[in-house]
Amino acid sequence: MIRIETGLCKGLKLQVADDHTRPTLAKVRGAIMNSLQIQLADDPVVLDLFAGTGVMGIEAVSRGASQAVFVESSKLVRKLLDANIELCRKRCESNGHDVTLKSISGDVKDLAKLLTGELHFDLIFSDPPYADTALYVERLSSELKKISQPNGIWVLEHERRGLSAEILQQVEAKGWTAMKAKTFGDVVVQFWRNNGETQ
Repeated sequence: MIRIETGLCKGLKLQVADDHTRPTLAKVRGAIMNSLQIQLADDPVVLDLFAGTGVMGIEAVSRGASQAVFVESSKLVRKLLDANIELCRKRCESNGHDVTLKSISGDVKDLAKLLTGELHFDLIFSDPPYADTALYVERLSSELKKISQPNGIWVLEHERRGLSAEILQQVEAKGWTAMKAKTFGDVVVQFWRNNGETQ
């Protein structure tokens, strides 16, 4: 199990499918959330892609977000995700924080279809399978522009050697402005801002 680090859900234990998920490490989660304090204080609408346990979206809700959508492709993991979301919902409601949390089953490659009719998002977390990061990022850089608010932030976790300079340039060419990158051993977290320009 993993624990939520701080906020309304501090100490909440989330179920983990050990053989099917790779939850973001606590120190990495903490650094990401600390970097987003201003955005989290403004009640953002959150999207958690490759959600797994849902820990990134739940951390964001714990720190102030009241709406979050979680996308997960594995049916087995989805059951654990739904259980974790329900734990989060109950904890928030017991603290007087009304939340709207929803999980969607499907492949992120079909993102446009999966999220038809959903809100536009202020914060997007993505932690694709390391072996396929480049493939996913090339596609997501276009798809996420369609569902991100102007100035919305996309947080991408990947292996240090997972993305070439060429792919990072392609992301910028799709209308994302690089804000910063943080390195934790072999893991890099990239922060991108939707520059609002139509491509």
